[in-house]
Amino acid sequence: MEAVGRLAGGIAHDFNNILAVILANSEFLLDQPNRDDETTSLATEIHNAAKRAAGLTRQLLTFSRKQKRQLTPLALNAIVTGIESMLNRIVGEDVAMTTTIASGLGTIQADLGEVEQVLMNLVVNARDAMPEGGSLRIETSNVLLDDVRAPELGVPAGHYVSLSVSDTGCGMTEDVRVRIFEPFFTTKDVDKGTGLGLATAFGIMKESGGAIDVSSEPGRGTTFRLYWPRIDAEASAEARTPFVPERGSGTVLVVEDDGQLRSILRRYLSNWGYTILEAPSGVAALELLRRHTGPIDLLLTDLVMPGGLDGRSFSKHFLAERPDAKVILMSGYTEHPAIKSAELGPDDYFVQKPFSAQVLCETVSRALNQQAAIRSCNE
Repeated sequence: MEAVGRLAGGIAHDFNNILAVILANSEFLLDQPNRDDETTSLATEIHNAAKRAAGLTRQLLTFSRKQKRQLTPLALNAIVTGIESMLNRIVGEDVAMTTTIASGLGTIQADLGEVEQVLMNLVVNARDAMPEGGSLRIETSNVLLDDVRAPELGVPAGHYVSLSVSDTGCGMTEDVRVRIFEPFFTTKDVDKGTGLGLATAFGIMKESGGAIDVSSEPGRGTTFRLYWPRIDAEASAEARTPFVPERGSGTVLVVEDDGQLRSILRRYLSNWGYTILEAPSGVAALELLRRHTGPIDLLLTDLVMPGGLDGRSFSKHFLAERPDAKVILMSGYTEHPAIKSAELGPDDYFVQKPFSAQVLCETVSRALNQQAAIRSCNE
């Protein structure tokens, strides 16, 4: 698990930079006027796939204890229908997949990326259990676990929201069934399974206060049932709504070592009315700062950068020369040593990569509005 954690942390920063570029470009396409239906459909698929990839990256970090879970009220039906087309592609043409979603389904409190990952893990396992084809059924329902059934699952009695995944595959013997949630236990060939999929699903459900159960017989298929506690809350909306940014003014210094992402930030900020200065590293930014005699109202800098001068270190040099300016720090990996040593305080601004245009715009506006308010008070 330590090795998995180190690997996850190593790729998270760079991978989230890539996802930020994909998300931003898909947003640019979706915001274009007079786009045709096919462009809209393709851009929406790209945007949603990148969001799911960001969620899976976050989940990999969560699994290795490198990032906190993001629990929100969720509508399970919306999650199932949202990735249904992807699941159809995963199972292939020789597996007939059907989904049945319950009306009036309750709300759950969970991490979106975790729920999607559990569902995909179960669907992949079901597909692998049907090498010659078969049928797969995904079903949601409201369930009341009584004082007899709940202790069997290791949860309190009460109302739950259930998701079941059933296949007509090869099934399992009892000896295999009792071991399937053990880490690294797998019946698949070496090149086809790691034994982490079901162990991850088990851990996710336990941390959510829920449970996972399985029933199976050799030659008669397998059914996995997931149970999340039902909560009295309205589910978070996942649909993307058009974002209309406020136009701003002022000069922003962008320091980002990833050239593609730096180009995206330049395009965003220029479109919103800001004057842009940019540098690919802290060292280059320090040289620019010493040459530039005009105003700089805001520093937007990556925290983790090569060259011996990370974003926090450069921001201290920057504020020493421009004490009235504001600073926004960015990173794609919140547990990186550079972030821990940065000692972010309540007055610091931070955006997590990959971010949406709306999140970035609102953070920039908030920082510059605070700066304007401080200047007004000083005057």
